[in-house]
Amino acid sequence: MFVWIKLFGNSVVAVRLLSVLFSSLAAGVLFLFANKHFNAKTAVYSSALFISSNILFFYAHEARAYSLTVFLAVLATHVFFIALEKKKVSLFILLGLLDFLLIYTHYVTGLLLLYQVVYMLLADRKLLKFMAIGLALTALLVFLRFTKKQFALILGYHGDSANFWLQKSNAGYLKEVMGEFLGNTQVLALIMFALYIVSCVWIFMNRKKLPAAVLSFIMVSGIGSVFILFFAGTLTPIFLDRYILFAVPFMLLIPSFFLSNIKLSFIPAGLLGIGVAFSMIKIDYTTLKSMDYSGAMPLIKDLKNDDMAIIVSTKDIAPLFTYYYSRDAFNSRKYSESLQKENVFFASVASDLPPDMKFKKILHVSSFDVYTDKSIDTFLNEHFFAKVSNDSYKGVKVSLYSNPR
Repeated sequence: MFVWIKLFGNSVVAVRLLSVLFSSLAAGVLFLFANKHFNAKTAVYSSALFISSNILFFYAHEARAYSLTVFLAVLATHVFFIALEKKKVSLFILLGLLDFLLIYTHYVTGLLLLYQVVYMLLADRKLLKFMAIGLALTALLVFLRFTKKQFALILGYHGDSANFWLQKSNAGYLKEVMGEFLGNTQVLALIMFALYIVSCVWIFMNRKKLPAAVLSFIMVSGIGSVFILFFAGTLTPIFLDRYILFAVPFMLLIPSFFLSNIKLSFIPAGLLGIGVAFSMIKIDYTTLKSMDYSGAMPLIKDLKNDDMAIIVSTKDIAPLFTYYYSRDAFNSRKYSESLQKENVFFASVASDLPPDMKFKKILHVSSFDVYTDKSIDTFLNEHFFAKVSNDSYKGVKVSLYSNPR
């Protein structure tokens, strides 16, 4: 993203365009993969379902890493099967690099690396020595690039779990996630779910005639990942729709392959065409975000003066806040240090604040109030008398404290 901004600027369109690019590439690689291992109809059907998915469209327009994760997941899987076919060390080295990039983008996708190893153990142990080279490269890069904080996160350490924003998974949220992944409306999701079940039964009954090994890998990578992370999420907070977004393309391949094998092809093609058209109508093209810092920023800047400090909760919001507050500071990459000169501080807990906070007024900008630590609120209430709040901006609360005690 840093390089991209240097090349194309930091406008909202330019920044989000990178995610659009990765999502488009993911759709293209999905087409190539389906065409190679199944048939042209499967490639067309799965790509059509991909581009008409509301949740994939939404994250294709966020300046976050999730479209990159989807792209790398499909690309790594494509390269994995090419490496098995070609049996070249260079391809396994490339696979090792892609697996590292995948895990580095989001550690949950390490499941795909696990699937690759299990597949090799069950399907072709002769190539394990080649796979070991790729794994060694992945492990080396993980060792060199991952920080202690990243390892702590992977191991499930979230500090005070009562204040951690992501909670353990439950059946209600599983239903919601499956609905998001399978359709843009409840009716479409139910139809797709029924189609998925029928497809799985058909594949099982005809497994001797089909590329069973590839299909098994795809089914585990898709629906298998959802349920594995759901059950893992009952133990530690990890189950979230965007974390599992990489599974969606694999889920779409299964019904697409089933439909491609119906002899009267105009029937599935016509029904799928109607479904895709309806799905595209139902896509929320506004892609409204959960935190409206763009809308809240004029108020924040209007209230700001030399005798005031701005406290932004939490530290995780720093890039988002800075982008709308000061593009120059955002471009510097050291935005926290740059904005401190303007008395803007990012803090998750009160201990993150500077020890000397002698200002006549404090503007507290916060999100996720339900889940965040309350020590900052306690600190402000102890040191100031007056408070006026505005929470009319989606996901953003602006509180003005004055009259120091």
